[in-house]
Amino acid sequence: MEPLAEDNNESPLEILIGGMVYKVPRYCPHRRGKLQYGFVNERKKTIACPLHRSTFSLETGEQISGPPCGRLDVKKCAK
Repeated sequence: MEPLAEDNNESPLEILIGGMVYKVPRYCPHRRGKLQYGFVNERKKTIACPLHRSTFSLETGEQISGPPCGRLDVKKCAK
């Protein structure tokens, strides 16, 4: 994973995997954990919140595990 955006609270967090850029909110919808400190699984294309391990698909934004909190607004584009 290679973060692309600078650390400011207004821009989305950008994650580079292969030739795709995944733009996600900076905070988890559960308890606003800072996703920039979360764990990205490049093979599964997921991101896990560092606070409660809520895991989200970078492809769809769907929540895969963790306390129920909804989905992430994910946008993806080629680098």
